[in-house]
Amino acid sequence: MTGRNVNSMGDGCEVSLKCVNCPLPECRYDNPIAFQAWKRAQVRQEKGGIGLRMWEEKVPLTVIAKKLKVSTKTASILVHGERDRLAASNLTIH
Repeated sequence: MTGRNVNSMGDGCEVSLKCVNCPLPECRYDNPIAFQAWKRAQVRQEKGGIGLRMWEEKVPLTVIAKKLKVSTKTASILVHGERDRLAASNLTIH
């Protein structure tokens, strides 16, 4: 069995406690490639948020990169990507 029918109770998975509340457009078991892309985006957003907070505290990019376990270039991409994402959603960066 695949998809949301794996568990007849709809108990969910690591994405959501209940299938009915899942943010994914398709079940992770039905479309594992889309699930992996979603998971990577979640990690990028999390690391970007951490990096952006550090950047705002004037932490050098090399230190941010070490903390996030990425290259300096990737740290820069994450920080600026998160800043742009927040700006696009009209959130104030503190």
